[in-house]
Amino acid sequence: MAGALEVRFISREARRQNYEALERTLSPTFQTKTRDEWLRILEAHDVPAVPLYNIAEVLDDPQVKHLALTETIEHPKAGALKFVGAPVRYANLAKAKSAPPPLVGEHSRRILRSLGYDSDQIEALEAQGITQIVP
Repeated sequence: MAGALEVRFISREARRQNYEALERTLSPTFQTKTRDEWLRILEAHDVPAVPLYNIAEVLDDPQVKHLALTETIEHPKAGALKFVGAPVRYANLAKAKSAPPPLVGEHSRRILRSLGYDSDQIEALEAQGITQIVP
């Protein structure tokens, strides 16, 4: 059986093709320790690895803080939203102000008009429940 595993997982492409089997094979082992414990073990063996963060961890990451990558924007419904902005900055280029994520349907009219729909057609789509329009 070990030989069969080696063939299924021997290359990146083979691992990609057999991803579900690889996950089933590795998952029980990785569940035996915490993420931080595994990172220490991998680092001790010179295996490149980084943690996969949740949103709260990303915002609290020392490097994210050091590079001042977080931004706060005001959302019309949700209030203040904090997120990680673009990591690339250019010395002589002013950073564009970030906008909040659009509300459902907020840009529908503009998009539909750009696709050639007229006001009557857009209203018909809304009346049929096909699209939602936010004024």
